[in-house]
Amino acid sequence: MRSLDRPNPSYRSNVIKLIFEGATILESRQKRGLVRGIVGTSHREPNGIMEFARFDLGDVIRKENGTETPRVLRIVAGNPLIMKEMVKHVPDAGSYAPVAILIDERADGIHISYDTMVSHLAPYGNSEALRVATDLDIKIETIMAAAK
Repeated sequence: MRSLDRPNPSYRSNVIKLIFEGATILESRQKRGLVRGIVGTSHREPNGIMEFARFDLGDVIRKENGTETPRVLRIVAGNPLIMKEMVKHVPDAGSYAPVAILIDERADGIHISYDTMVSHLAPYGNSEALRVATDLDIKIETIMAAAK
């Protein structure tokens, strides 16, 4: 098994996209390339999504058990201008943006998940906010797919 630190050249064929209860989940057996693709995004990327923060959630568990696993990262990413457009129509959108992407390494590979913005804003029923949220979700999913 490879780790997050060692690239797997066959990762391109191992990404499967699933939609389950409003969450977009990407499962992959590759490690480094996918994580690099997700967390390496900057404001210079054409889609305008940038990383704001990265939290190593697995660090607490690794310190407790004295091992190098689990590896769990939470990435906070988005675009302030996109957030502004959603908040204009649904002020509560500010509590969901920027989005959080969870990357965790398990025995069967890397799992990546995030709750879609559309799933958060759908209950409000505002078509303009949902249009912006849909565009944001497409940008996030594009980053995930490009990382494969």
